Amino acid sequence: AELDDSVEYARHLARLQVAADQLVAAEASYDALVETYPDDADVVFERARLKVRRGRAADAAASVERLIGLVGDDRLLRTRLLQLYGRLNDQDGIERTLRALIRLDETNPHYHLMLSDFFVRNDRLPEAVELLEQALGANPNNYDILSELGALNRSLGRDIAADSLDAVVTDVKGLTADQIAARAERVYARALSDSSAADTAIELLESGLELDASHYEMLTMLGDLRYRRGEFLAAGGLLSRALAVNPKNADVWLQASIAFLNADQPRKAAEIGEEGLLLFPGRIDLLETTAHSYLVVYENTRAIELYSEALELLKDDELWSAGLAAEAHASLGFLYSRRSMHEESDGHYRTALRIDSSHVFALNNFAYSLASREVNLDEALGLAERAIAIQPENPSLQDTLGWILYLLDRPEEARDWILKAIQQAGGNATMHEHLGDVEHSLGLVESARQRWRRALKLDPDRASLREKIGRTSP
Repeated sequence: AELDDSVEYARHLARLQVAADQLVAAEASYDALVETYPDDADVVFERARLKVRRGRAADAAASVERLIGLVGDDRLLRTRLLQLYGRLNDQDGIERTLRALIRLDETNPHYHLMLSDFFVRNDRLPEAVELLEQALGANPNNYDILSELGALNRSLGRDIAADSLDAVVTDVKGLTADQIAARAERVYARALSDSSAADTAIELLESGLELDASHYEMLTMLGDLRYRRGEFLAAGGLLSRALAVNPKNADVWLQASIAFLNADQPRKAAEIGEEGLLLFPGRIDLLETTAHSYLVVYENTRAIELYSEALELLKDDELWSAGLAAEAHASLGFLYSRRSMHEESDGHYRTALRIDSSHVFALNNFAYSLASREVNLDEALGLAERAIAIQPENPSLQDTLGWILYLLDRPEEARDWILKAIQQAGGNATMHEHLGDVEHSLGLVESARQRWRRALKLDPDRASLREKIGRTSP
């Protein structure tokens, strides 16, 4: 229908109201226009756009649906509708819109994969498989479809079908290293959220590296996948090779350092960290990781330098400050405690706990530091109890709490906690020595000697154990 002069005026007014940011008035104007002229596509479109701006997702979706009915189906309109239904979490609307997008562009696998992912999230795996099998007919060489279809079949226990599909994806005969990398990158992207795709990605990447052992992208992808699987030594090696090719990514330096730290190679972690800091001197997480590596190998001076440098940088960086500052102060507390610089140590522990009152490392180690000096034992007990409330099954925390209870002349309770710690983790030399001391105080002399002997086997250089065993031997 044609608009008469009065309606043209109303429409012009609505546009002026939008331009003047009088959105409530403009919304009322457009609602009245659409009610009077529901078949005018321009008015419906303008109303839909305003509804989006006003945050009225349901009204906007209804307007776009009406617009599609007026002008015919359109991929751009359907894409906007999909966003609106996603915002509304309207499952029926999402599915209906994705199906419409597939009808509009049957050869584009993007929408098939989106609908497949929708089915998976809603536990409709067989429908996802059926959909992707249809898509594969039109796109037989699409490796996103092949890898996803393989993962779905494996989830449904159809291993033969999954193996067949994976074999197509991993068949790299005649491909260059760059072509293999491009194929692997798509599978790798899926593997980050779907562990079943990781094996395929790893196989592809290993094949590609056989052709080009210094391919940076494949080294970083494979290193990351190995890291995510907890294969830290392999990850560290791959990421180090990547850094030799291209040292310009600070995140790779950080991940390589953490990988070696987790692989019980702290000196290698420190070495990687120091190299990374030459290129990225202000990178706070790299500073702290390197500092922690030195802490582990008892290079206390360098560790203190790096943690102090990190804290200096954190003063001007609110984005990083809270968590990393607490970690740095807690670690400095531990390092100064090692040097028996207790005033400095206590100050850093207290600062760490002011920043993060639930920092377990600070709570436990501050408690143990006080206990080892036999000062402020009531405060130490409170700290240890707060730590154990956060991680009740942590053997180190159990041992700390038990030892403090022993020092407070509560040996029965102390024995229970230290026994629990040893039962949980097998016990280190300190735990067995603690338990021996507690049992000796309870008159269990032979049991105490057995505990001390066990501790001596674990730490033959601990003189205190030889003295205790000798003193109590018959």
